Amino acid sequence: MQLSNIFLARCSAIGKIMSEPKEKHPKLVHQDHLLSIAELESKIEATKNKETVTYAKQVNKLVDLKSKTDLLKLSSEKIHLSKTCLDHVYSWIKEQPEFYGKSVNFKSKYTDKGNICEDDSIKLAARYYGWGNVEKNTVRMYNDFLTGEADIVLQESIEDIKNSWSQATFPLFSTDIPIDGYGWQGQGYMELYDKNKFGLVYTLMDAPENLIMREAQNKQRELGLEDLEADLYDEVALSMSYSHYPIELRIKRFGLDRDKSCMDAVKYRVDDIRKLIDQL
Repeated sequence: MQLSNIFLARCSAIGKIMSEPKEKHPKLVHQDHLLSIAELESKIEATKNKETVTYAKQVNKLVDLKSKTDLLKLSSEKIHLSKTCLDHVYSWIKEQPEFYGKSVNFKSKYTDKGNICEDDSIKLAARYYGWGNVEKNTVRMYNDFLTGEADIVLQESIEDIKNSWSQATFPLFSTDIPIDGYGWQGQGYMELYDKNKFGLVYTLMDAPENLIMREAQNKQRELGLEDLEADLYDEVALSMSYSHYPIELRIKRFGLDRDKSCMDAVKYRVDDIRKLIDQL
């Protein structure tokens, strides 16, 4: 089956496709095999006494190694991708019109809060970092191997907004971009929008009322209460509210510079994925 769409790596998924397999690459296995043959041939050639048992064992070992060379060479030409990468590719294929034609959107209370609070998070970040009057970007970008839609496009940088569920998940003391996938995502955005700076901004916002009510009702059921008491609701609401804290405890930005060499690796990986899709 020929798919109508060409695979493009979504910036948010570059970290998945760039994950490395646990097994050694077949090309490296093949190279090591050839090196072992060369070393053994040199050892055999340097042996003066050809009548020893050791010499005979070395010759037999060389024959055995050479018998495996063609098979290892054939394996070295295979596309070598991690399980994480393959799972993402298989999901992408199933989203295409020729298959099921729809994506399965992951949803949780964490993503709910992020989506609901996104506009307020952007306003908080804009005020704190002096971005001026900015709005969420809605323009999706494409090139030959990437696609992505950044949150904020500034003159000098791309900014991505993440909303933490609670202080437990807020990276207050972290000094680097906490998840490698976001580093790849940032490099992808900088490539697409041709910017040299990327900022990953975490905010800690008050939870919206519907999420507070949901958590309060869950707590009510856990405690075996027939009705949701006002005191319990207030306790849950306070635990999910952060606007009374200093802003320095509610916002954190991680910076990343553009590394164009990263995109060469992504291009090669996308090429491999497209070859795999053609084979499938």
